[in-house]
Amino acid sequence: MRQNKKENKNKRKNEEWIQKARHASSVKDIAHVIETMQFHRIFGLVDEQEVWDKLLILDEMYRRVFFIQEEKFRMQLKEKHGAEYTIYRTGSTEEVIRQRRQRTILRKLRGSDLRKAVFLAVFLVLLFRCVFGVTFEYGSDMKPAIGDKDLLLYYRLQDSYTGGDVVVYEKRGVEMVGRIAAMPGETVEITKDGQLVINGYTQADINQEDMYNPGNENGTGKVTLKSQQYYILSDDHSVSRDSRTLGAVSKNEIRGLVITVIRRRNI
Repeated sequence: MRQNKKENKNKRKNEEWIQKARHASSVKDIAHVIETMQFHRIFGLVDEQEVWDKLLILDEMYRRVFFIQEEKFRMQLKEKHGAEYTIYRTGSTEEVIRQRRQRTILRKLRGSDLRKAVFLAVFLVLLFRCVFGVTFEYGSDMKPAIGDKDLLLYYRLQDSYTGGDVVVYEKRGVEMVGRIAAMPGETVEITKDGQLVINGYTQADINQEDMYNPGNENGTGKVTLKSQQYYILSDDHSVSRDSRTLGAVSKNEIRGLVITVIRRRNI
């Protein structure tokens, strides 16, 4: 609140100064305007654009006052000598000031664009390191839902998961994609005839083909998931790179919930 009052006060002072400058009609008025001229400070430094703005106003004021004086002098010469005289000026301060002012504005705009670009880059880095993640699916583990080299966007801040969620997880140092088949506290069994049984109920909606792999050390038998543990399976059950061989996946091993799949096109 105090800062806003100060800014409003400075704005009023600046507007009053501009009005005085634009109504100056004598050298004495010019001297007073220069004496009362002030500049705002940004981080202890004078705003360069404001300097050129006020110099432009001063230049207009000088030209107006001296034009009046020039006209008086011309009339005096005409009355005294009976002839018209032309007073030549050299250079244009207005053009120089306008050019310098324009360069200052462009420099500020470029600096502003650079700051915006840096902010955007930092924002995107933080966004995709802390909130979202991007990965590719390699292989046929999740066919037909996800194909080879499809791009996956996943959400890192997911607090809880449910059965059927597709997640990105890391097991034994390898990043993988799978679908949650069983939740913490549930008992999972894969029978020798390829049945997936959870809490004693056969999962009819699960494709049983190739579910049992006799080469898997965890291919059969029961396992009861502990707190914060999930049983994750590939959609393509002929691929054994999931909880059937790797065991249960803890929650801290899950990187995030897959929310978007961008298909790879064969062009």
